[in-house]
Amino acid sequence: MVLFLRRRVLSSVVALLGVTIVVFFLARLTGSPALVYLPQGASAEAIADFNAANGYDRPLVEQFFSFLGGILRLDFGESVWQQRPAATVVLESMPQTLLLAFVAMSLSLVVSVVLGTLSACTPSRPPTRPSRSSRWGWPASRSSGSRSSGSSSSR
Repeated sequence: MVLFLRRRVLSSVVALLGVTIVVFFLARLTGSPALVYLPQGASAEAIADFNAANGYDRPLVEQFFSFLGGILRLDFGESVWQQRPAATVVLESMPQTLLLAFVAMSLSLVVSVVLGTLSACTPSRPPTRPSRSSRWGWPASRSSGSRSSGSSSSR
């Protein structure tokens, strides 16, 4: 059991590291973040100052390891847009996010129970066929092996 848990934790860490690497470098593909946050007609000096103040003038690998070190210390940096700690910005919007997730899950539960009940009560009606299919619009395959005796009758 301990070996199983160790493997699961290790694979989770590897997956998180992989996602972190992909997200970090994909976010940098768009170019300098200064072009996103500064006004469109910003001078080259303003762009250079912004890059220096936020560490975007350093090599990409150095930026990544600095970012990773911050995550390990639970320091998620400062929101460039709001000039406040990023963790505070995220935690302030958490109640609304959880409410939205709860409403979405409740709505999907109600819809799925209603469609499942309709499908069970009226299996041959057209409105319930999509809810019984493996792909929308395709009829579900029926297996006749579970109710038959297994031998075919011959004349």
